Amino acid sequence: MEAAVIARVIIAVALTVVGLAVGRGSLARAVYRAVTLLLLYFSMPILTWYTVGIALPRFLKLIDVMVVGFAYIVVALVAVTLLTSFAGKRLGWNCRVKAAVTLASVFQNAFFLPLPVVLLLGGTVEPIVAYGIAFSTMTGFAVPFIASRCSPSRGPRGLWEPLRGLLTYPPFYGLLAGIATIPLSWQLYASAGSVIAVLKSVASEATLLSFYLVGASIALTWPPRIDSAVVFTALWRLLISPIVHLGLAALLGLGSWLLKCVLIESIMPPATMNLVFSEYYRLETSVVASSIAFITLLSLALVGLLAISPP
Repeated sequence: MEAAVIARVIIAVALTVVGLAVGRGSLARAVYRAVTLLLLYFSMPILTWYTVGIALPRFLKLIDVMVVGFAYIVVALVAVTLLTSFAGKRLGWNCRVKAAVTLASVFQNAFFLPLPVVLLLGGTVEPIVAYGIAFSTMTGFAVPFIASRCSPSRGPRGLWEPLRGLLTYPPFYGLLAGIATIPLSWQLYASAGSVIAVLKSVASEATLLSFYLVGASIALTWPPRIDSAVVFTALWRLLISPIVHLGLAALLGLGSWLLKCVLIESIMPPATMNLVFSEYYRLETSVVASSIAFITLLSLALVGLLAISPP
């Protein structure tokens, strides 16, 4: 194992332990917010710009990874909506629980956690960013429509709600900058390649701070309440989602590192942003919180198995 990878593993473990140890304090909450803002306003926009503007013209197979992200959201939304409607009637779930389960099942941590995970595996982050671009774009439109079904007090927002979500999402501007860069991609990299490489490296390594968020999130939501809704979410995230992603990857002919990145995405725990969505739309937040705490540890264990599997 390379020295850089070993160093990343040590840093990741240390940050997770720190998050677990101090995750409930007021200072820890401030650090949590600061790390989130750093990743949201620096790492993700820079990596999005680099992936679209610099990497994509050189590696067109990244488009297939983006297609997987788009297709998964569509398939998952239809399937989970039908399954929660069917199971919910028999398990006594109300609308708030059904919507919370849908959020936690479909919308995984597509950026903050998988980015440092692939760094720990010694790979490149571009496939994760490509997937995340598609995923985040779809999420911005899908979440308001799903959650607002159980939040009549918020009133109908039409198309403005998802549009506002995109306009206030910093990586969206990285996407626009990347699209604008594509015509100049080769010239820009030829003249400023070393600067771009350093910028991309700093933005990538900064994502290791996500492991503090992992530890703090578990500390804040521990112990999880394991009920039928959390079990459903875990089964989707750790069993059904990988099967769906494998099928989509096979259809598009993804292999090697691209396939491994897609599989990493497929077993990620629910996004912590689902807590924000759930609170905003007055859904059953405890379902989301318990799902994150319960599934994160299982997800990281599965990532470990992927790490030792042959390429």
